Amino acid sequence: MMEGLVLVASVIAALIATSEGHPTWAQDKAKLCETMIPAHGATAQPNSTFADFFSLNASAVAEDGGYYHVQLDALDKDVGILGYLIEARDACTGEILRGNWNTAQADQILSCNAKNGVNAVHHRPRKAPAVPQVKHAWVPLNSVTSLNFIVSVVHKKDLFWVKQSIEVVPCKN
Repeated sequence: MMEGLVLVASVIAALIATSEGHPTWAQDKAKLCETMIPAHGATAQPNSTFADFFSLNASAVAEDGGYYHVQLDALDKDVGILGYLIEARDACTGEILRGNWNTAQADQILSCNAKNGVNAVHHRPRKAPAVPQVKHAWVPLNSVTSLNFIVSVVHKKDLFWVKQSIEVVPCKN
């Protein structure tokens, strides 16, 4: 009898732990990297309202092997960043670029395509409180001729914006 209770408790604990992860991320990382839409069962906010809540900034360090900074700030103390996904994309083609993210914060790297090293930085731990700012540095694996940082940001499960863009190195085509 006791063994049965332990087994049932173990199964329940495993189900709870599994349900706390982002369902889409575990199933289809490549699709998430392409669409950048969280599986929250809600519709994204209009892009035109993004600037009312958040500021997106980026800068480059102009050295060989340099790095690029991206920073997302909440503009109101009552609007925090609960989750996000940031990608470095070619400004001309829209392709996700290969590079390494500095994840000094308690954030995670999402492997969009493990074969070619394409990745993104995302989210905050499931139970973590919203934060007013997110900053990361990205180091490209190859030379960059054009670069946009693309960001999806979640304030609440049903309040999020998708594919906000900031140009860092303009497309010359």
